[in-house]
Amino acid sequence: MCDQVSDTTSPSHLNISAIFFPKNNKSGEDYVGGLNLDDFVAFINEKCGTNRDEQGQLTSKAGIVTSLDTLMKEFVSADDDEKKKVVFSRLE
Repeated sequence: MCDQVSDTTSPSHLNISAIFFPKNNKSGEDYVGGLNLDDFVAFINEKCGTNRDEQGQLTSKAGIVTSLDTLMKEFVSADDDEKKKVVFSRLE
């Protein structure tokens, strides 16, 4: 009879390590985030400057330059050509 059961599939018993190797750091950087896919993808996106989801597809944030996004929203919402010219001049 077994008096004690050891659950070796529990995350607290796993010894998982991942090392991220950016282009400018050949010794690597330890991944210390969560053990779920969302956390790992967020870590990779942050380090690589990418916007991918868990399936590797681009997210709605991909390709957006924040500084230009604000100006483009102002440009699109401008109700006349004069206001659009003012916003457009700030792009130059």
